[in-house]
Amino acid sequence: MLAKRLVPCLPIALGPSRPAPGFVADLASRARNLQDDGADELWLWIQGDPRLAAHHAICEVAGEMSISVGLEGATCAADVDAFLSAGVDKVVVAASSSGLIESSVHRWGTRAVVARIDAAEADAVALATQAASLGAGELIVCWTATAVGSETDSIRAVSDAVDVPVIAGGAISELGQVRSALLEGRADGALLSLDLIHAACGMAEVKRYLVAAGIVVRGVS
Repeated sequence: MLAKRLVPCLPIALGPSRPAPGFVADLASRARNLQDDGADELWLWIQGDPRLAAHHAICEVAGEMSISVGLEGATCAADVDAFLSAGVDKVVVAASSSGLIESSVHRWGTRAVVARIDAAEADAVALATQAASLGAGELIVCWTATAVGSETDSIRAVSDAVDVPVIAGGAISELGQVRSALLEGRADGALLSLDLIHAACGMAEVKRYLVAAGIVVRGVS
């Protein structure tokens, strides 16, 4: 079994005004701490207008990392170009944006493009197979409810339908949901909120919990 990826999500909250002094330095420090705590990758999640101060923040964080950095928040080709030029390794776009996926793959390559799908969508599998056929190198299937059954089934259906890695994301708020997504859902990894990591007392504890459930993770023998 391949080791599952555990990927913290670090929000970048941007407003209409310039960030407060120290904002970028604090963000970079938090990113380094997550890396040192055992994150396999790091995902940045932009909250607010991605064109206001995001470029500098992304450059600073990406420049600090030795692990892969992804980013969610791109809505057009200009966003994709700006974020990848800023130093992130991959950018998330909606799976329904077939034109954006295709053009981004053509410009930046398969590994740079991740397609996002909501697990609750009736056509989730069709969207997943289309995104993979257009060249998306990974898929994020977003958990959208607290019930485990239907969400896990949707993640598993997508995992079984495509040959690219599938990452479980969205409203995963408990370690049991992470376990279900990786085991029953057959996801290749999971996005973890900072609240979940904090509640578990750190990345190391998240990994120990999953190892005890029979899941192979990186950095734990």
